[in-house]
Amino acid sequence: MILSAALDSGYVFISLLAILTSAISAVYYLVVIQVMFFDKPANLIISEKKTIETPIAILDSELSSMEKGKKENLLSDGTSVILSSSLTTNISLITMTILLFIFYPKQILDLMNIMSILLFYN
Repeated sequence: MILSAALDSGYVFISLLAILTSAISAVYYLVVIQVMFFDKPANLIISEKKTIETPIAILDSELSSMEKGKKENLLSDGTSVILSSSLTTNISLITMTILLFIFYPKQILDLMNIMSILLFYN
């Protein structure tokens, strides 16, 4: 319907581009479905543990308070993850905002509407 309206208006190149990108995305998602449901799983058993170094923000105060070799293992494979307090606070605030928007969307949208009226229509 949209493509026929675009063709009627003379937008041939945009219509062909839309068809091409739709075909590419369909092939991509069909490959994902094929791998998920039809390919055999590769069950590999890894006998040795590997330590993965992950770049995570660490505060200097947290480094000085930790003893060498006595880090608390947070992951089951033995790797340690240390989050800075600012990173933890930001992740918590973003998560709380998303949860509030999921459970109370009408109230938050009404509040944003009132705030925009107060800001822009004085």
